[in-house]
Amino acid sequence: MPATSGCATGTIAGTATAAVSGTTATVTLASAVHPAETVTVAYTKPSTRATRLRDRAHNDVADITSQSVTNNTPADTTAPTFVSASVNGTTLKVVFSEPLDESRAATPRHQPFFYTVDSNKELHAGSLTGLKGDTVTITLPDDTVRHGHTVRVRYVKPSESNGPLRDLAGNRVATILGFKAVTNNTPPAFKSAAVDGAALTVTFDGGLDEDSVPAASAFTVTVGGSAVSLAATNPVAVSGSDVTLTLANAVRNGDTVTVAYAAPGTGAVLQDADNAKNPVPDFTAQTVTNNTPAETTPPALSYMRADGSALEVVWNEPLDRDSQPAASAFSVTTSTTGAIAVSSVDSFVEGNRGLVMTLASAVAADETVTVSYTKPTSNPVRDPAGNEAPGFSNVAAYNITSDTTAPTFSSATVNAKTLKVTLSEELAFWSTTPGSAFSVAGSISGTIAGTATATISGRTATVTLASAVVAGETVTASYTKPGTNSLRDPKGNEVATFAAQAVTNSSPADNTAPTFDSAEVDGRTLTITFSEALDEDSVPSPEDFTVTVSHDIPKVAAGGVAISGDTVTLTLQTPTTHNSVSVYVRYTSVESRPLQDLAGNDVATFKNQRVDNVTPTAGAGVLVDFGGGCGEDTCPDAPTGSALSGPVDGQITVTWTPAATGGVAMRWWVGIRKTNLSADFTETTVAGTARSHTFSGLEATTYDVQVRGRGSAVADVGDAAVATGLTPLDDDQMPPGFSSAAVNRTTLTVTFDEALDTGSAPAGSAFSVTATPSGGSARTITGTGTAAVSGATVTVTLASAVTAADTVTVAYTKPTSNPLQDAAGNPVANFSDRTVTNDTSADTMPPTLSYMRAEGSGLEVVWNEQLVLARASRPAAAAFSVNGSSSGPIAVSSVATSIAGSRGLLLTLASAVTAGEAV
Repeated sequence: MPATSGCATGTIAGTATAAVSGTTATVTLASAVHPAETVTVAYTKPSTRATRLRDRAHNDVADITSQSVTNNTPADTTAPTFVSASVNGTTLKVVFSEPLDESRAATPRHQPFFYTVDSNKELHAGSLTGLKGDTVTITLPDDTVRHGHTVRVRYVKPSESNGPLRDLAGNRVATILGFKAVTNNTPPAFKSAAVDGAALTVTFDGGLDEDSVPAASAFTVTVGGSAVSLAATNPVAVSGSDVTLTLANAVRNGDTVTVAYAAPGTGAVLQDADNAKNPVPDFTAQTVTNNTPAETTPPALSYMRADGSALEVVWNEPLDRDSQPAASAFSVTTSTTGAIAVSSVDSFVEGNRGLVMTLASAVAADETVTVSYTKPTSNPVRDPAGNEAPGFSNVAAYNITSDTTAPTFSSATVNAKTLKVTLSEELAFWSTTPGSAFSVAGSISGTIAGTATATISGRTATVTLASAVVAGETVTASYTKPGTNSLRDPKGNEVATFAAQAVTNSSPADNTAPTFDSAEVDGRTLTITFSEALDEDSVPSPEDFTVTVSHDIPKVAAGGVAISGDTVTLTLQTPTTHNSVSVYVRYTSVESRPLQDLAGNDVATFKNQRVDNVTPTAGAGVLVDFGGGCGEDTCPDAPTGSALSGPVDGQITVTWTPAATGGVAMRWWVGIRKTNLSADFTETTVAGTARSHTFSGLEATTYDVQVRGRGSAVADVGDAAVATGLTPLDDDQMPPGFSSAAVNRTTLTVTFDEALDTGSAPAGSAFSVTATPSGGSARTITGTGTAAVSGATVTVTLASAVTAADTVTVAYTKPTSNPLQDAAGNPVANFSDRTVTNDTSADTMPPTLSYMRAEGSGLEVVWNEQLVLARASRPAAAAFSVNGSSSGPIAVSSVATSIAGSRGLLLTLASAVTAGEAV
């Protein structure tokens, strides 16, 4: 409930809550009214009903305006007294015990306050600049009170005509006889500054708050009249009464330096360390004492870098911009170009630490660049202190010239199957360029592609060719840049496609003739594979080949010989069948039309080489009916045109055509099940595209085949196809075939192409070998005892040993009883003239005499091992001499073979020895 007055107090509001008692409401005012004031009261009904004045019937009291109030306030006769005083810089504030009269008549005409600083002489406080309430504000002269000063103040009451201070009741403030203590809140202020190199220290006259560190932008430092930057990291540090600024660049001895401070509008500011935390006042450019010592160290070379025709030389400190030497003071040398002249010295860079020069010609990427500097007599490189940079010689510069040049073909060599292509520069050793990107073209060999992955070493890519080039032929090389993993240098510059580049052919002469490797027949087509590529123009006559099929000899059709790579394909007049047991091929080399390799080496005649019969049986096609539901409203129609074929040689082929699927791509599953056999195949297809899949390695008698389809928005068509009772595989009707043979003295080992029945061990005599010594006559050695069968191997003991020098072949004649056969009972067919590897070691021990036996005119001389007893190798009779103890010398008439297993000789004597005499 506010009370109002027309006196000096003005409007005074009520506080707290009115106390109501009967018909009276009591209110405490915010301040007292004076005794002589005329007072009125007003009441404004609150907006909240609960807080309104009302009678007991809850009728609200209406608003009251300017109703007279009887003023019973007693008269004020107490004068204001001093309470406290504080100073901040030039502002002194004195607080009294009650509000003062602020009228002009009560304002002193002359300053009645005096103060002392650090107990020095009394000073006049200057002008009174403010009177408000209980506080008087006085402005002191500049720079009289600083942080830490002890300040005291007193008041001398002026005369009535000079307006003494008084309260609202007119009670005058009495003179303060003694000085009163003043709280000094003046913050620290700039005191001095000094710099040494890059460290500039600003000292204040009081301690600073070390946790309040302003940004570097609050300070302005000039060197020689130009503003300089502070360091990027930790530019400002506060410690005690010092602020240390770290400059981005050190000042030099003799530089004129200033520093200024302006408190930032936001963020930390410099402030007092005490509880007042008053901000430090700004200060303008203050002189900084430069304690930086004189510099006597000359600039040192920091680094150099070359980029094309530009060379940058940088020292470790800023240079005097008037010290720009002539271009002739510098010389440049590169590892490939040699000396390059410096055309001009152009400008300063790197904060005046370096010079940029233009070279007469650009350096190439990856060149080694060295630079020399000879200090000239005029304008040598120097720092602002006049210290001259020393000269230097052949110092390496960084070469940052970009490499945009791709390697190019330089040369190539080939040796048989190894092609080496050398490029103009080093290649990326991590390149995985496919060998197929390379090829060679030979005047004899034709085009030969590279294989595997090229091997990179330095500038060279090495590629293995699919076949060897021929010695002496003209060869060119080509390279087609692939889409990925292309040949490139370490900077990524790709080698471009090149064609028909000359190649040095270092291939040795090929003196090795091609040899038979393998053969197979399928119906009318018989394919023979040799050990190397053949000359496709050396086509023999069909008559040069003989094919034996189970004792039949179907002829090779006219024009039925074709050569491709390392194979010869024969077209037979009569096809083989799946049941054809023994198929062999032989070739007779005819001098006028020999089969040759690319080097012209003739294929030698070969006999009865086994041919693998891969002719399939005729399998019945079985139509497959597709059906079954899908379990969903939307599903593809069953596939159409589906069928099974087989089994043929353990294979079944399923074919089908997906039906309409509404444009949805289908994933088809094809499976075959029998006992624990399982195979499947999935492939995404679209409608109308015929598909097929072949299952191999089947050995059951009945098969269930299923085809299923699933699309992205459709369901499984279920087991859409089931077929059972297919024709089983034929029984094994293929007899074992000869694979290889080896002999070591009397032990013959023959290996077949499948396991044999161990119970079918024929007599050793079913086998025989023909041993032919070099330059000698062939001899036949038969097997003895019973052959030993183990797996696919048969071991036979020969009647006599072969020698290391013998060329050996083996023959087998199927006996009437206990012939060799496989587990299915297929007997091994007769064979002859099959090559045998002779593992017999050379015999270097001479025969030693075993015994001699004389009987009448016959004398038998026997050694410890078999002898070569051909007539041409028998010694003459004169080589022997015989003496009888009673008969004396007896001449030897002739020399013949002995009966002692080829180990001895039988000598015929000119006269018989007598019984009992020593011979």
